Amino acid sequence: MSTSIAIASAANTQALIAQQQAAEAARIACQATMPGYAHQTATVEQMHAYAQCVGRLYPEPMATGETVVLKVAIVLIFVGMGAGVWGSRNTGDGPIYGAFMGAVLALIVESVLFLIGAALYFLFT
Repeated sequence: MSTSIAIASAANTQALIAQQQAAEAARIACQATMPGYAHQTATVEQMHAYAQCVGRLYPEPMATGETVVLKVAIVLIFVGMGAGVWGSRNTGDGPIYGAFMGAVLALIVESVLFLIGAALYFLFT
């Protein structure tokens, strides 16, 4: 492993730890400030902060439609990997390269379909 990769991975790990600690500190701060919130005397900034705390402490679950779309996307990636392995069986590239190329192709197709769907949603709603 080269030195630059080791340094980058160590920095990435430290950044993830710092992000996790910041999220935990924000959650603790929200738990401390929510009981003392008084809507009648709150300013707009305090109302926004309270609303953010409610969203942080009690997040809404993912909608059923979104969950189905995510599951279909994951299944399509695995189908693409299988098709890539099947397609590369007679070449000298090997199954791992075929699986990678199939997954990349599936991600590209999913991205294009998402962009088309987002454009149609934007245009007609």
